[in-house]
Amino acid sequence: MPNLTAKKAADAAIAYLKSIYDAGAIQQLTLEEVEYDHDFGGRWLLTFSFINNTKADPFNFGALQTRDREFKVFTINDKTGEVESMKIRTV
Repeated sequence: MPNLTAKKAADAAIAYLKSIYDAGAIQQLTLEEVEYDHDFGGRWLLTFSFINNTKADPFNFGALQTRDREFKVFTINDKTGEVESMKIRTV
């Protein structure tokens, strides 16, 4: 049985993500996947997607430019609630 709820694990991942990126850099943050892994004493694996607003726009297309979503997988320790890793997920 997990110590953390999925919501608390997601809150920890969001706080971690926002602490790394500049304010306003993350747009349209979406929780994509949630998984509980019983291995290693229990951990949450959460996948978030978002648009990174800090990506350079070399041609200055502004609103005409379509930005790809970035996907990140967070590993949250179930006992401590700490983010253990954040990895790029390719889709």
